[in-house]
Amino acid sequence: MLTVVSFAFAIQQAVASPIPPAGVGWDSSHSRANQDVSVDLGSARAGRSPSVADSVPALRDLPSADSVPAFREPLPDDPSQSWHDLPVTGTAAEHLALLQERSGRPVSLLMPLAWYSRPGGLTGALRARLNRRGFLDRMELAVGLSAKIPRTGRDRPEGSPPGTDGSPQTSRWQGWMVSDNQSIPGSSTSLNGMSFGLWRVDGIHRVDVRRDWYLRTPVRGTWQAKMSLAATGTYPYDKNFFDPDRWSNRSVTDLTVGLELRPAEEQGIRVSASISGGYASGDSREDAPFARAEASATLVRRSPTGHMVHTVRVYAGGEIDAPRERATYLSSLSPTQSFANHLLRPEGAPLALPEVRYVSFGGAALRGYDPRVRVPNLVAVNLEEALRVYAFGEERRLELFASVFADVGVQVMPDTLADGSDDALLADAGLGIALRGPLLDRDVRVRVDFPVWVSRPALSYTWTSGRQREAAPRVTFSFTDLW
Repeated sequence: MLTVVSFAFAIQQAVASPIPPAGVGWDSSHSRANQDVSVDLGSARAGRSPSVADSVPALRDLPSADSVPAFREPLPDDPSQSWHDLPVTGTAAEHLALLQERSGRPVSLLMPLAWYSRPGGLTGALRARLNRRGFLDRMELAVGLSAKIPRTGRDRPEGSPPGTDGSPQTSRWQGWMVSDNQSIPGSSTSLNGMSFGLWRVDGIHRVDVRRDWYLRTPVRGTWQAKMSLAATGTYPYDKNFFDPDRWSNRSVTDLTVGLELRPAEEQGIRVSASISGGYASGDSREDAPFARAEASATLVRRSPTGHMVHTVRVYAGGEIDAPRERATYLSSLSPTQSFANHLLRPEGAPLALPEVRYVSFGGAALRGYDPRVRVPNLVAVNLEEALRVYAFGEERRLELFASVFADVGVQVMPDTLADGSDDALLADAGLGIALRGPLLDRDVRVRVDFPVWVSRPALSYTWTSGRQREAAPRVTFSFTDLW
């Protein structure tokens, strides 16, 4: 069992860069944005899932959603230590499950990465994470090279925009740079709460700048309130590499304001909200503004023995004229929010294939539906009752849960979805298993769901028979979670 856990965790950590892109438009509704599987140190210590705000922006606190929407600095009076404080200094190989930078010593951590895309084949990269003063003054640099490029229109990916020719050799080179709380050159002062990111990967340039600040001085044992302001831009540079189902081939720039309220303990109500406004241009279409908003409130309660976990989440979201990479989705994070997931982002990526049944859990989080289904507006309720069936260890333990769930969503202003129906109601129900909790210093979230009933089967994420009947065998899995 531990071997399976370790293998799943290795995949989870490889899926996304530990420091996700900054200001990904904050999926304020979900527990893991942008980096689909980012880690929140404070949350890992408390044994709870971080909010999307932690998983989305690279960087001050994250991601957000999901999808990413990542390393939250501890509260000023937090004396906690990691499970294993490695005496790391200088240059070392990065450990998958230990936070070597927590020692506060200057350290450079190296890790090889690899991902696959249909146009580029296998892409190899080397990532360096530089930590000058532990949690402050952090930077991540990476450079990668794809094995090939599409040379003619004949071998371009299926669904590429008309007129797409072969790619230039420069498209093989990829990389990114993200920085958090960077020191001012020539000064001992750090830009606390500031983060930025520059990406060039799989046909998309991305630029992020984000500022986070607490509305009240954070003190351990009290609720926290934090706001953020983020600017995000995504600009395509090679049509062959990105997935046309997830990216519109338009240059998109937006500004997002976010708010997050967190309880002092795991058992409480967590509230998050965001509103974005932006502008999309290019692709031989008229330039147009757009708007997007999301809000959610999540309540978690444990039984006195800790064996039962009761969870309720209320979500409201919608968009006006948003391009598909910034749209609101029925079951998943948007492509912008899950951008740092290397196994999902590019065209033909392993987790993007429909037959794999992966969902970057987020958005309205209706678990039985295809993650590519966009919905212009929706109010949803997610319910889950989980029973702990096994716990690894005594304290700070990794826990295995079996659960039953139900999700209900209503379009406030009904619109025709991909199945051709404008019915306002969408719902699902089913069973699931989930692995949650810390593995050494890292927080693990792996879930497998079996949505045995959906109200709109034509929109479900399943095989042919499952798209014809409301009740049918279905299965999805994710490296993100709501709780």
